[in-house]
Amino acid sequence: MSDDATAPAHRTPTATTVLAQPVAWRIAAAASGGLTGVIGIVLIVLDPNLWILGLVFVAIGVVWSVRFGRNSAVIDGDRLHLRGLFFSRTLERSSITSVDRFPFLDWNDAKGISRQSSVSAFLGGNSSPAQDRRRAEAAQILRQWLASGR
Repeated sequence: MSDDATAPAHRTPTATTVLAQPVAWRIAAAASGGLTGVIGIVLIVLDPNLWILGLVFVAIGVVWSVRFGRNSAVIDGDRLHLRGLFFSRTLERSSITSVDRFPFLDWNDAKGISRQSSVSAFLGGNSSPAQDRRRAEAAQILRQWLASGR
């Protein structure tokens, strides 16, 4: 059984379930980070006075490549780990109040303040039938997981 969001919508979340875009999509997105790094190297080579800007591009490219490849939501027992492009967050199942606005999750922090976080792996992009289906399947899996803990 596959552990990505391309699996059937009727799949029940297991102890650890990974919701992410297909591998080919993640590789292509990570390659854009590599391109950013190459632009940084070209800047340094063409004009040594731009070495700081070039290094910034290289650093962003490296981070971008690694993080795009790991951009996902991971259900792990009673926790949901959201791995975004630059930030990650872990939410307890009991703190999540709704996935009705997927790819946004509504949750309450320890003080009871209402918050929202995005499942950035499913933000933006195109609105093709395949992408819409993957979003719907991921939202359904999260709803099942949320309901199973209440």
